[in-house]
Amino acid sequence: MTDTTSTTASAPAFTPLVNLRDLGGTPVAGGHLKHGLLWRADDIALSPADELADLAECGLRAVIDLRSPAELAATGGPALTARLSAEHGISHHHLPFTQDVADPQALAEVMRQTDSVAGVGRWYAALLRDRATDVVAALRLVAETDGGVLFHCAAGKDRTGVLAASILSVLGAERDAIVADYAATGAAMTAIMGRLTSGNHAAVESSAIARHQLPPADHPMMGAHADSMEAMLEDLDRDGGLPHILEAAGLDAELTAALRQKLVG
Repeated sequence: MTDTTSTTASAPAFTPLVNLRDLGGTPVAGGHLKHGLLWRADDIALSPADELADLAECGLRAVIDLRSPAELAATGGPALTARLSAEHGISHHHLPFTQDVADPQALAEVMRQTDSVAGVGRWYAALLRDRATDVVAALRLVAETDGGVLFHCAAGKDRTGVLAASILSVLGAERDAIVADYAATGAAMTAIMGRLTSGNHAAVESSAIARHQLPPADHPMMGAHADSMEAMLEDLDRDGGLPHILEAAGLDAELTAALRQKLVG
């Protein structure tokens, strides 16, 4: 595909999201998540202006960006924050769940650790334990934002999946609902990788998710297998379960109540 926008990493081509979904309607303890308040997605930094305007019209007021600093820099850095705020009234909060995922050596290590479907889940569990404080910070942003919140990473699967599972767990969703939400990304994987690796995304081509660094199509990390999320939750059960881990990192009854008041109806 030819780049008709720019050949520099500072001006990525903008294409619509392919893994966007409203978590509204998901069953949790005491009801369901309200619509229009919580979205998960792939990389919104590559979204065209009309898509951002539509999301703002739907009530989006804040974006939580879970990507590494290198990934953020590749798609605009401060310019992205200014673009969202000035043009669409959306605040941008960078809360990296990984510091070095865009580094080829770091990605190679992740691929080594995740050579099975269960291994993917164990990597998620390790990520949750390591970034539990940041997960709680993300929950606080969701609770305190007056309006809708969208959270994303690059594909909207791994780091995004960990945060989605955290929110749903804290709100008392059944395990089947958490797993089903994660696995729903599977149907979009071909479109996700096409968006991230297409030749006109110059910014992405400079990162570790460039085509020549991707694992084979049958690698467990290239799917969204229900058993991966099951493995994550089972691993975290050894420490008392996901909510218990977050409580040790600062989640308290007040924050949980604020999340419930905002999101559950």
